[in-house]
Amino acid sequence: MAFGDPVFCCQGCETVFGILQQSGLGDYYRLRDATGETLGTPANPTGDSYAWLDDPAFVTAYKRDESGRTMEFYLEGVHCAACVWLVEKLPEMLPGVASARLDLGRSVARIQLNDGGTFAAVARRIDGMGYRPHPVRADEADALQEKENRRYLLRIGVAAVANANIMLFSVALYSGVTGTFATLFSWLSFALMLPILFFSAVPFYESAFTALRTKRMSIDIPIVLGVIMGAVLGFVNLLKGGGQAHVYFDSLAMLLLLMLGSRYLTRRAQQKALGATNVLRHMLPSSALRASSSSSRSTRRPSASIVTWRTSAWW
Repeated sequence: MAFGDPVFCCQGCETVFGILQQSGLGDYYRLRDATGETLGTPANPTGDSYAWLDDPAFVTAYKRDESGRTMEFYLEGVHCAACVWLVEKLPEMLPGVASARLDLGRSVARIQLNDGGTFAAVARRIDGMGYRPHPVRADEADALQEKENRRYLLRIGVAAVANANIMLFSVALYSGVTGTFATLFSWLSFALMLPILFFSAVPFYESAFTALRTKRMSIDIPIVLGVIMGAVLGFVNLLKGGGQAHVYFDSLAMLLLLMLGSRYLTRRAQQKALGATNVLRHMLPSSALRASSSSSRSTRRPSASIVTWRTSAWW
């Protein structure tokens, strides 16, 4: 782009260009050109004052921390690394902004204010950049989902560590080691199998139990039966045969590790797909025009009833 004699497709594009040049952020266009992408038709500023974002009732419902200085916004139109760079430069453009982080995958920006900062000023500046901001309500389900994902990763980690050590002992047993070492390695394999059976494999037990309780078929039922039968049979053979027993701990450990990994990847793919559809809820209006019977004028203002309505409709 030639900055000496710029040509704009619309007033919104010219407005964004002026803001960036005045703020010393002209490198935005260089980054955009380097990615080979363009913004397409930029959104015109809406002219909304966004004063309702600083209404105490609204902040209480949408705040992301106890101080009420952090809020998240879904931004229309972000799509590349240059967009991330531009949004995260907000602290340099507005003194009231402490930090700005944009999740490009979700198009959600987390804004944290300093003392004296206002969300209305932030929203106006973002709108002026060409990204229409929509406040995102704090969703407890997201936090619970993230906590469950971390627990799932912990189960996979425990299974992976135990499985690696079981495989080392199995290599020695398959190589023909006998006597005291064979017995020791077999019992150590059994000991390492216990955290996999009683911690890592818990999701399969829960799913199978739920299926039986609701009288429906689930693939986890034969999986659990196979795991239990293999573990019991391996333990019985271990008691009977000592170091030369036919145990199946290495096979069971590898099977559970692979199934846990595939379940986690499937789970994350489903969550990502559902997250894309949940973008629609951010497009709901956060303010409304109230028509008063005593006045012919309609005023735009935040409404606690809107917050209540959104709570009942989506959460």
